[in-house]
Amino acid sequence: MEFTLFLGCLVLACAVMVGANSGIHFAVLSLVFMAVFGSCLVVVEGGSFMPLVVLLVYLGGLLVVFAFCVGFTDDPFGAVGVSKGFVLFCWVGLLVGGVWVCGHLWGWWVVGVSGLVDVEVVGGGVADELLGVGLMYSSGWGFVVICGWALLVTLFVITGLVRGCCWGSLRPF
Repeated sequence: MEFTLFLGCLVLACAVMVGANSGIHFAVLSLVFMAVFGSCLVVVEGGSFMPLVVLLVYLGGLLVVFAFCVGFTDDPFGAVGVSKGFVLFCWVGLLVGGVWVCGHLWGWWVVGVSGLVDVEVVGGGVADELLGVGLMYSSGWGFVVICGWALLVTLFVITGLVRGCCWGSLRPF
């Protein structure tokens, strides 16, 4: 369960990095890491298929948004936002985390997270989330294809919109 708590802390740290960065490159990279760590968190808790589907759909949509943002605001000198409030927030978080780790290691208190998430198995030995996989690919394959096609068309439309007179995101390097 400590690994689950560690992944949850990584998701929280990536969420803080998204809000603290003024440059879109760092913020989008933080969003990607947050999606990966969140999917890993669901996998550790017993899920296997849904985190993969959600991660792929989310990263596809994120690619479209990232292409749109880079086309409009390309910042050659990206900087991480380091205001005094953010630095204070990080130091307080580090202090609270350090006290928690010391208390956990030396036995001052015991924090248990077991029993919060319960993965049940139905009668046939198949997890609940896997029951929709066959239905999605047998009856819902058209919806999956349409969603993928819509993401691809949206990517090309946004790339065409930001081209403008200076080529937008398709400009030569």
